[in-house]
Amino acid sequence: TSFSRPVLIVDEAQEMQRAVLSELRLLASARLDSHILLTVVLAGDGPSESRCRAIAPEGTWFAGPLSGEELSAFYASADAFIFPSATETFGNVVLEAVASGLPVVSPDRGATMEIAREGTALTFPAGDSHALAGRVEWLLRDEVLRRSLRTAGLGESAGRTWDAVWDRLFSDYRVAAGLAEPEDAAARAA
Repeated sequence: TSFSRPVLIVDEAQEMQRAVLSELRLLASARLDSHILLTVVLAGDGPSESRCRAIAPEGTWFAGPLSGEELSAFYASADAFIFPSATETFGNVVLEAVASGLPVVSPDRGATMEIAREGTALTFPAGDSHALAGRVEWLLRDEVLRRSLRTAGLGESAGRTWDAVWDRLFSDYRVAAGLAEPEDAAARAA
């Protein structure tokens, strides 16, 4: 699908909060400047999908569950990734977004802060839909900021390979077994 407006991917259709969707509805219909409107895209499905459809901004596109090449193409088609939830346990979707070069807007608490924090993402006070809207508007107005967040996000994701995860794990095992000092293990894992 091709859009003529900036595309915001909003993840977590299953857990979307009414206040956040209400604020995105306002953003989707408001003019950010004299020529640009938003397109909001939701990925995933789940037990709350019908409620999300009922309160989503007009024109929201529901992509349904995606994986593999479809998911990669989905991320590649977006201009930004909005992650309103502070309850995510790890943040795979945030990692996928930054690895795809998307600037991210996410809450200032929760496990996603390991990846999406000041410098690699725009954060907002969790649960504050007005602050979320302000960050989204700022991101869409500021090309330099978008480029900076893309670069920082790509750098953040580059070190999060499975090889790096396993190297760190085995390094920690060597320390736990008394086969290496913590400094030595950290240097080998780096």
